Amino acid sequence: MIIKKIEVGDFGKLSNTIYLPQNGFNLVFGGNEQGKTTLMSFVKMMFYSSASRSEKVSDLSKSLRKKYRPWNGSQMAGAIEFTKDGTRFRIQ
Repeated sequence: MIIKKIEVGDFGKLSNTIYLPQNGFNLVFGGNEQGKTTLMSFVKMMFYSSASRSEKVSDLSKSLRKKYRPWNGSQMAGAIEFTKDGTRFRIQ
């Protein structure tokens, strides 16, 4: 699988942000509170939903949906485009 495009509409502090990974190794870096972990959590939530197997659904303090509610008050939004075996997919 190769991620081609990450569009973050609203997720935590990120809003209207587009990442276009290049072929090969990609490094996301920046200072504290710049959105690196938020971006990683967005990708995790898009592919694996908001709860991990070790996470109790009743424990809302661990819910990514609660933790990364958009700071601007809007609904979470975004999409990821990727290819797998030559087929292009988009999840949103």
